[in-house]
Amino acid sequence: MAAFIRTLFGRPSAIPIWLRLALSVVVPAAILYAVFPTRDYYWDGVIFSLGIESAPGAGIAPLIVPNHLMYSVLGFGIYWPFHQLSAAVRALPVLQLLDTIASLLSALLLFRLLYRLFEERYAALALTAIFAFGATWWRYSVDADAYIVSTLFILAAATRLLLHGTRRLWVTGAWHCAAMVMHQLAVFFLPAVWVTILLNRNRSLRWRLLTGTAYTAATGTLTLAVYYAGFRLPNSQPIYRSFGAWVTSHSGDSAFSFRPGYILGGTFKSYVQLFFGGRIRNLVEFHNLATLILAAVLVIAITAFLTIVWKYRSDFVLLEQAIAEHAIGSRTLAICGAWFLSYAIFLLFWLPRNTFYKLLVWPALIFLLGWVLHAFRERGGARRYRTALFAGIVLLWNFVFFVYPNSKPESNPLLVFADSMQPHWPSGTTVYFQTFNTDDWLIRYKNPQTVWQSLNCAAPNCAGRLAENTETFWLDTTALDFLEKASPGMRVWLSSGQVELHKLEGSGRRVKFAKIRPQAR
Repeated sequence: MAAFIRTLFGRPSAIPIWLRLALSVVVPAAILYAVFPTRDYYWDGVIFSLGIESAPGAGIAPLIVPNHLMYSVLGFGIYWPFHQLSAAVRALPVLQLLDTIASLLSALLLFRLLYRLFEERYAALALTAIFAFGATWWRYSVDADAYIVSTLFILAAATRLLLHGTRRLWVTGAWHCAAMVMHQLAVFFLPAVWVTILLNRNRSLRWRLLTGTAYTAATGTLTLAVYYAGFRLPNSQPIYRSFGAWVTSHSGDSAFSFRPGYILGGTFKSYVQLFFGGRIRNLVEFHNLATLILAAVLVIAITAFLTIVWKYRSDFVLLEQAIAEHAIGSRTLAICGAWFLSYAIFLLFWLPRNTFYKLLVWPALIFLLGWVLHAFRERGGARRYRTALFAGIVLLWNFVFFVYPNSKPESNPLLVFADSMQPHWPSGTTVYFQTFNTDDWLIRYKNPQTVWQSLNCAAPNCAGRLAENTETFWLDTTALDFLEKASPGMRVWLSSGQVELHKLEGSGRRVKFAKIRPQAR
């Protein structure tokens, strides 16, 4: 390992101390990320990959989506050169690699900031480990999504604010704009910028208000200009009549909620899931000798942690005093608190059970924990290594119950089903669908040799259109459901023409594909 570091960075003495320390967390994270990528793919990443691989023929416009405007475009820019070198290169692993690199860079930035702000190696190392191995962060760092890259840019903007304040504010704005074109919700970092500007006591109130207004106008105008350019691309989002409707569009299952029980329960659970994920039964389904040993070590670590917490429970009184003493006038607490609260308040009502949106505030939560630990140490609190033990528990729990199981193809029955269809679908096989749903996305991605077409016909006329095929074709679940409900005659027609039927049922999933021979009605 030392030789590898010297190869990359030269003599150890030439490597900044913070970087040498950070690599002790980031290098193990990189190894675990690379060896155990997820097989439980996030459905957004699959449709991103399909769009990227279709872009050479369909153009770049379909890649422009308002919620994550430039993410697929960035992915295409990385994928296309590699694909030109080898046709075997697929978009999904390229996006996974992009997010893994962005995640590791985020961990480096986070450690550097923790180290600079609080000047304590131990806390910076432990908190960076919690950050890198937190359940939701780890899960999306090895998948394809826009949240990790957007968070990296937000973290870069936060680094500018926390270390340099309002100096060269245009650099902060550039990072903030980059984050917003990766994902819309990066806009909620704006209150942290305003708090930083307002805390600059060396300037007049008038200057601070004008500067905050100018920052908001400049970043807002630039970001909206990029969004508008995407909206105006030829054939871009033709179903939307106005820019406003397009830029505020969202999936049908996304909405505000104002039910207190749902909000509080969902919010609490989602924040817990930032730290811990998976299910205990995963150890039963996906285990080997190594995971059983790690599970035993996890039990020992939890026992040691709880023992130390209980033995030194009087430290909580000291912690309360430390927080009260250091909260007043703390610039770091104000900026990170504004960052956290702006997201927390919005996400309290917008999809409160959602975890991946909270990735955008995950670094802020870690900084707040760092501030608490720093205040405790400043007040004279003794180091009990509780934070290091907690980091170890986070790592072991998530690996044993979450990451390792999800790295096995068997954890994703739809993936296994998609692979099983490959022998049945030779090159050029036509598959008809009524609605191209999320199950279809993965099955289509895993079978690039197939041609998928919409039925695009009224129910009474579909049989006539399908009968025009001179070779066998396939119908997916949505096409079968649509045609079977059309009429009794259509059901008979389907039954008489069906050659094969492949199904995947259970765990709330219902997938069917039927092979139909050409026939007249």
